[in-house]
Amino acid sequence: SPGFEMSISTEHEGLPETGTSELAQLYNTGVFLAKKNDPEGALKTFKMVLKRYPGHCRTQNWAGVLLAQKGEHEQAAKYFKEAIRCDNENMMYLNNYGALLVVLGKRYEAVDILERVVAARPDYIEALENYGLCKLQMGRLDEALACYTQSVSRSPQSMRGWCNLIFAKDFDPNATAQEVLALRRGFNERFKQPLPTSWPNDRDPDRPLRVGYVSGDFCMHSAAFCFGAPVMGHKGIPNRVAPVHSYIYSSTPIKVGWVDDIHDKFKAFTHVWRDCVGKSDLEVLKMVQADQIDILVDLSAYSRYGRPELFMRKPAPIQVTAWGHAQGTAWDAMDYMFGDEWTIPNAFKSFYHETIVQLPSVISFAPAEYASPMPECPFTMNGGIIRFASFNRLIKMTPPTLDTWARILHAAPQTHLVLKESSLQDLQTQAWVKAEFQKRGIDDGRLTLTGQTIHVEHLYGFAEVDLALDPFPHGGGVTALEGLYMGVPVVTLAGDRLQERLAYSFYNQLAAVAPDIPWLDLFVAWTQDEYVAKALHIVANPDILLDIRRRLRLCMENTALLDHTGYTEVVEAVYRHMWKRYLAKEA
Repeated sequence: SPGFEMSISTEHEGLPETGTSELAQLYNTGVFLAKKNDPEGALKTFKMVLKRYPGHCRTQNWAGVLLAQKGEHEQAAKYFKEAIRCDNENMMYLNNYGALLVVLGKRYEAVDILERVVAARPDYIEALENYGLCKLQMGRLDEALACYTQSVSRSPQSMRGWCNLIFAKDFDPNATAQEVLALRRGFNERFKQPLPTSWPNDRDPDRPLRVGYVSGDFCMHSAAFCFGAPVMGHKGIPNRVAPVHSYIYSSTPIKVGWVDDIHDKFKAFTHVWRDCVGKSDLEVLKMVQADQIDILVDLSAYSRYGRPELFMRKPAPIQVTAWGHAQGTAWDAMDYMFGDEWTIPNAFKSFYHETIVQLPSVISFAPAEYASPMPECPFTMNGGIIRFASFNRLIKMTPPTLDTWARILHAAPQTHLVLKESSLQDLQTQAWVKAEFQKRGIDDGRLTLTGQTIHVEHLYGFAEVDLALDPFPHGGGVTALEGLYMGVPVVTLAGDRLQERLAYSFYNQLAAVAPDIPWLDLFVAWTQDEYVAKALHIVANPDILLDIRRRLRLCMENTALLDHTGYTEVVEAVYRHMWKRYLAKEA
């Protein structure tokens, strides 16, 4: 889910029960175990309390918190509801239940609860952050930014609050590259730590390097399709002595009964796996130091499961931010950032604090094995009606994006727009989207709104559309790549920030392998007027799509985006260069 992690609270619940009763002894034991990072022991103890004292609301809340942290959200909800039934004026219980509802996708139910909490306790920072997260997932960017700005103003030492604000600001169509850099530098100034001056690592320039990867997305998550190939390639490329030994520090939550082939694959193709679920940044820091990691790679930055405090203490001599979260960190402790010549050309390097390393492509794309090609264009079977589409997150559909899409639909009245996003399974969200288009003069009969599906069905959704429309300023990454791989090109508006230049980068890759197709002229715009004109050009000349649809899969397979072995070897060579450069500076 977009945004930072839900903020559940045990405020005041750490205070012991007074007296020597059985209830007090059991409850206090549970709190002690929870604080000692023994969630299983604590949960067992709290359940024992509730078996004997079923109306003890503090225990109900603790049980809900521990289950939510384990990812057992439905069970957690039952305990939070019981706590509220016992004390429906307790703002902490309401906050925790509201936060959980956001995670469960019940945003409209959550927003009513969180509004009540924020109104009753404007100083309750966790509730304000949850309210902002709820608004963000509902597509209400301005309201989310207002919440996060208020949160940071009231609690400037809240690292989570800052991360929320920075994450959301990256979607702001009014923000400039200079402004988002300044906000990140403000985070750095607030939270920077004294940096080590030496590390005990073996200084052999040619030995296998220990490279650590930090994320909570080593699972079926869009980010994993971006970094999976190089992260698993160190061990996965056959018939060679690996020049890099990979260490994964995973905050990926493991749910009861959970099966995830991608997660299993990461574990199989990693040299060393460290489970960091429930561990603090300082605990993970000790693990990284004990492993004597040479290069530590951040894959999450300000997004969910990011570990800023870990990286700002610099437990490894070289640190890199890459692949999983665009736009960089701007931390003094972060040495390098990966990009390519199209997402971060030399003229734009000043928008980033890190030293920019230009790879053959900004990311490496690992498509799903079940992504069967879709060679036919739907317009040939729909009486020539072009079906536009966006399968991007709702938060990316900013007012300027919706304005531009409405202009296209007005100018081409026979066309149709398909929107697919997980929150659209909610009828209230669908009503809001329809209202936004109605305000722009577009009848909801021209829209198809689809919610979350399993991934294979998500991919098959591309079989029903002709041309994708990229949102802005934050364009699609994996969404654009999956569309291209399935034969659906995307009209994109390029800007000056990395997340505004992803599809532009992908088209430059395609131009290198299929120069006879004018990819950039057809699909890359530099103004909103040009964006509209390019979409309408396709509507007027739909046969352009026929050859592209047939050829796109093979073209994609021949780009650097899908050359997993070549990409991994380049990354390993870059790591080696970084290591030797570090040794030379230290000499």
